[in-house]
Parts: sequence; C-alpha cells; structure tokens
Amino acid sequence: MERRPFELVRSYPRIAERLAGIDADTPVAIGYLDSLTIDHRGDRKGFPVDVGRELMHLRLHYAQRLEVEVPADAGMVWGHGPRG
Repeated sequence: MERRPFELVRSYPRIAERLAGIDADTPVAIGYLDSLTIDHRGDRKGFPVDVGRELMHLRLHYAQRLEVEVPADAGMVWGHGPRG
C-alpha cells in the first residue's frame, strides 16, 4: 500500500505539512485525520476522491502503527488485571 500522499501534498500542502509535523505522535495524527475525514458539523464538502483515498490509507497506516506501539499488557493495571 502506498503511504506517500502525492495528491494531498499537491492539492493541500498545509494539511500535508501539519501531518508531517505530528507524524511521530501517532494518536495525535489519528485524531487529526479523523477531524479531516469525519464531518461532525454536517456542512463539509469532502475531499476529491484521490485525496480522500490517500487520507484513508494514512489513517489505516497510523492505526496499524498504533497497534504495534501498544504493549500486549496495555489493558492491565501494573500487569495485575484489566482496567476498569
């Protein structure tokens, strides 16, 4: 899967720059991508198909990265049982 957002960079360079700046902080990057792609206000027009596809691929990439970053016992409190 291609993770280089060529159309995003060409069409929306400020969004691409922002993503590049927060790339190392996976949860922040996921939140930013969600804010771009989920219409909470009901008045967004959306992105062109190519850009939208790249944003979705990036979102998937960050989600997969997050799964790798989270330790297996992340649901445990000091390793002694589930959170809750």
